[in-house]
Amino acid sequence: MSESRYLIPNVDLDSMTAEQRMAVVQAVLERFSMDDISTVIESAQQMRQRRLEDRRAHLLEKWRAEAAEAGMSLDDLLTPRHRPRRDTVGTGPSKFRGPKGESWSGKGRPPNWLSELEATGSNRDQFRVSGDDA
Repeated sequence: MSESRYLIPNVDLDSMTAEQRMAVVQAVLERFSMDDISTVIESAQQMRQRRLEDRRAHLLEKWRAEAAEAGMSLDDLLTPRHRPRRDTVGTGPSKFRGPKGESWSGKGRPPNWLSELEATGSNRDQFRVSGDDA
């Protein structure tokens, strides 16, 4: 057997299943002190972060290459295209006008001024703008 990079004699971690490796890890952890376990946790978190960064870099490089094959750049694919929102294009002419000059197109949620007036017993139709004024 070739020289193992692990310091456990007579154990070939590379030939073990994930379940077998986990059993070895559990057996070792059971023998560790609290300080040792904290050190292992910190080391494992650092290793996880390195592997995530490596995986991210690998995926980005793969996607850049695929985009280049298609005649695009990855930035072109990831940058959102700005389209005007339909609800901000315009609300249309006012269909309701309040006593203080407030206006509402009749689309969307009723404005506070109209809701407050309706709560006091007013009828929405009394604030409707006539066809000539619209």
